[in-house]
Amino acid sequence: MITDVRDISRIGYGFMASQALFAALNLDIFGRLANGPKDLDTLARELGVAAHRLVALLSACVGLGLLGKEGSNYVNAPASAAYLVRGAPMYFGDYFRFQI
Repeated sequence: MITDVRDISRIGYGFMASQALFAALNLDIFGRLANGPKDLDTLARELGVAAHRLVALLSACVGLGLLGKEGSNYVNAPASAAYLVRGAPMYFGDYFRFQI
């Protein structure tokens, strides 16, 4: 049984994490970072997304541990590089993309 309001919040806000993952997969953010770190402006230009909008998604991905940040550059987390980059031997991002 749930005894703490934080447990209720985790349930209530849990969908936000999956939405960040789905959006990052659809934009192929993990693929864009497969060859190394990139900064916000570079990613925004490559993706065709306004930087002020993209920063919210990238921040969510960093908070979830899907991405890391090295200075002003974003990098894939090890698991993201292994499982969420299209063409990687263990890629299973399409499983999530096709669930929505």
